[in-house]
Amino acid sequence: MAMKGLFIALALTTSALAAAQVPLTVSVGGQQIGTGTYESKRTPNGGLEIRFAMRLQVGERTFAMSSVDRYDRRGVPLAEENMADTPSATQDRKSIVYGPRSARLMVVEKGKRTTRTVAYPKGASILQPSVLWFVRDRPKVGQRETHWSYSLGEMKWNKRTATYKGPKEVVIGDRRFKAHHISGEDVDLYVDDKGDVVRAEIQEGGTPVILERRVAAGKA
Repeated sequence: MAMKGLFIALALTTSALAAAQVPLTVSVGGQQIGTGTYESKRTPNGGLEIRFAMRLQVGERTFAMSSVDRYDRRGVPLAEENMADTPSATQDRKSIVYGPRSARLMVVEKGKRTTRTVAYPKGASILQPSVLWFVRDRPKVGQRETHWSYSLGEMKWNKRTATYKGPKEVVIGDRRFKAHHISGEDVDLYVDDKGDVVRAEIQEGGTPVILERRVAAGKA
């Protein structure tokens, strides 16, 4: 099962002003296959750092992956790193650091390290103001932003759009959450008033992958 959508989802999602870790469950077809944590914090210069970790059990195989994303105070990406533990007990790693005119890509696979320069899309913006929605900014219903984002999973630039659809109640177990619906090409995100993740619905190869806030059973 490809997991690029999970990292795309977290690139759009935001969290609280202070460091706050949100425990998540991961489900496919109504079956829980793993757990995760999502944590973000504002940086001293007003930017944002987002950390995501996930462990999945698919059949007899266990997969672990994590990501770190950093943005400046405007929502311009500064750096991103994705890490994945492989069945052979090695750790593959991909990272990109954004500079004034180009980005520097590093890939470590099966112990081999390669680097290269990645040019920015000509005439396109990489500014992502939606990462600060409900962390600092309050978008209006229907507000939309479009940017280009480099996918470490696909190793290419993609044009992405985020739209604030409005408030939405989300039910998880016995709990009801007042959330805000942010929609992208293949992901629907629901965050609370501080930007903390409540639920993410990701279309992954035709099968929805659901990330939900983990709640204690029986809590109302």
